[in-house]
Amino acid sequence: MNVRAASLCVLVFVASAFFGGCLENEIVDDISTEITVTAIGPPGEEYDVRKRFRFSRSPEEAASTTLDGATLLIVSPEGTDLSFLHRITVWAEVPESDELVLLAEGEGFEPGDRFSTLEIVYTDDLAPLISSDARATLIFRVQPNQWYRPYPEGGITILAGASVVIAL
Repeated sequence: MNVRAASLCVLVFVASAFFGGCLENEIVDDISTEITVTAIGPPGEEYDVRKRFRFSRSPEEAASTTLDGATLLIVSPEGTDLSFLHRITVWAEVPESDELVLLAEGEGFEPGDRFSTLEIVYTDDLAPLISSDARATLIFRVQPNQWYRPYPEGGITILAGASVVIAL
């Protein structure tokens, strides 16, 4: 997928999230974060990137909170695609617990793919995964391809995004 097609995919994703958020009894909360993947450890070894997010509404105010979509987009360096990844999984930490819940996953990235939609695994209400201060801790478990060498000096930066529907 070229840069123009990837940009169009992101525009469609953002537009659908915006218009979906205009429905009377629901809000669409879009979250995104940059993740830099470097050549850490032996080739193909998994490692975690931990991020904490705050939602626009507390789960106590919502009838339900569900994951509507998750995406990856290459940010830099120019000319890099997602084929450097073997697999990525997104986990949520259960508040006040050591338990992790698998939210979304992706693998099988093809050369030339700069944008990808992840498969949503967790379709239940997210409320038990959101703390009382409307925050969630997500863990991005990254497994680079064993054959992808050398990594660019500053690593490869991807933008991970998700759309969460908060029904009031």
